[in-house]
Amino acid sequence: MAILLILTSLLFPLPSIPFVLGYFWRTKRPVVCAIALGAAFGAIAVSLDVESQGDLYRYIATASEYSGRPLDYVVLGRYSDSPVASLFFWITANTVGADSLPFVVGFIVFTSASYIIFDYCARNDFAFRSICIAILAALFSISLFGSVSAVRSSLAMSLGVLALYRDASRGKLNLLTVALYLLPCFIHTVGALVICVRLLSLLFGRKPALAGILSVFALPAVLSVAGLISSNVPLLAGAMDTLTYYDSWTETGWAAEVLSSSFQQMLRFTNSILLLILIITCRSILIQSRIRADRMAKVFTSSVLIGICMTLGIAIFIASDVYLRTAYFFEPLGIMLAIDSHAKSGAHEPGKVLGKTLTRYALVALSSALFLLYLFQMASSCSVSSILCALLFGVIPRAIG
Repeated sequence: MAILLILTSLLFPLPSIPFVLGYFWRTKRPVVCAIALGAAFGAIAVSLDVESQGDLYRYIATASEYSGRPLDYVVLGRYSDSPVASLFFWITANTVGADSLPFVVGFIVFTSASYIIFDYCARNDFAFRSICIAILAALFSISLFGSVSAVRSSLAMSLGVLALYRDASRGKLNLLTVALYLLPCFIHTVGALVICVRLLSLLFGRKPALAGILSVFALPAVLSVAGLISSNVPLLAGAMDTLTYYDSWTETGWAAEVLSSSFQQMLRFTNSILLLILIITCRSILIQSRIRADRMAKVFTSSVLIGICMTLGIAIFIASDVYLRTAYFFEPLGIMLAIDSHAKSGAHEPGKVLGKTLTRYALVALSSALFLLYLFQMASSCSVSSILCALLFGVIPRAIG
């Protein structure tokens, strides 16, 4: 049954989603259901117009360079300074082919996000309605188009947030969780941000809200000492160099286009409102977790809160749309936590129930608005017919084409 579900998701992505949700409700198997949704979104990713996406086109061209090369090319290729990314390109090019990169990245990104949400739902006994809302609202907030195009940063963040979740849900570090924390640093510099999030949640364990506030406004201070950090902390040197580059990139290329684009400004505004609501919600959850002595909720929510605050800070202080590289991964987790918080509101607290109900509707509305914006963004580069074919028939048109 599990294999049939995954194959159905590959061949009929959109129609298979209700069956995946029903299968999870009946079996509570987060791994199988996450793989099925990851396969569905990976199949949809084949609708991307590679020529119009400079980053994705560049990554596919890079992966093609690894095709047929011996394994030692991993340390000789273009991304030899990011060995895990280089190994990923080599494996992809020599197994499924460089042209399948959009599918592979989409599969990893959405499998990781879906697994966290499904596993959290299973651990917290979500009702079927809450499961559907949590999954759909959370995944709507991720741009398939954007996440697949940003290959390296998306892979790094997927592994990083999975490490944060495993760390919180298991209550202790093991070898796999440590590897999930460290590997992203050798894929893309954004991987260092996840480690910073966890360190801040540990340092400000009793006052995560303070860490969140500092995270929003710390960026200018960090930039002022970026050179000092680069010279003294080698692990963060690449992250500091990248941060300095994006900070100074305002008047040319894509950054200038973002600043002058009404669509991009609307996207930034919608994401900022969503982030603000999630910050308030996570703060409320932290108060309740202390009352209930719920360690997992406290640890995980602290990390998500700090990650969301960092994302908001990047959106405020960096001109380009680089904030989306973290928004795609922290927003879904915040939405999931908010849905759980609403479900745990008692009937004897009508005021809180009303507030959380309104918050839930606002989050669903904002995630739906983001979904429509991302769909419009995809439609501006791909034909509507190709998008519909990918949504309904997955890899079938590509296989027979």
